[in-house]
Amino acid sequence: MADRAEPGGGFTVLDGVALVTGSAVASVHVRSSGRPFEGPGDWAWCLFSWLTLTSTGPFLFLVRRFFTKPAGYPRLGDRLWALAGLPWLLAAMVRIGDPSGDPSHDRFDPAYVGCLGIGLALATLIGLPFLAARYFRVGAVQPDPSPPTTWSDRIGLFLTVAWPIQCAVGLVMMG
Repeated sequence: MADRAEPGGGFTVLDGVALVTGSAVASVHVRSSGRPFEGPGDWAWCLFSWLTLTSTGPFLFLVRRFFTKPAGYPRLGDRLWALAGLPWLLAAMVRIGDPSGDPSHDRFDPAYVGCLGIGLALATLIGLPFLAARYFRVGAVQPDPSPPTTWSDRIGLFLTVAWPIQCAVGLVMMG
């Protein structure tokens, strides 16, 4: 567990604010999916949790880059997390921008489906080569000299590796 005295270590209040903002983006997607939360075992809670985690990336990137400024930030995983959350943020903007206000109309909106589908495809096609270049270098004889990763770097790397889940959640949300 990272010590608060270490640069970039630990979870701050502003990180919590970014997480709450990411959950607001996730609620926009889940609210207009047309299926209400039915109980603690409902699958919508899993979708909401995944979307909250993913959507937090761009907000956390901005908070840490411009306000808290930890040493050595941003790392590859932090950038990939921001990239993975960007399609969800942009698609939520499209979904909020519907003038009719009808949540069922938003689910099959071509602008929403196009924004989310193309965004997820681009985020995957951009993120995976960077991850592969970092960890699958041919002929690399020395380990990476960078310092140990932070919690946000590890989550960003995990979300990039879990791109099939990301795409599946996107397909579920697009209908």
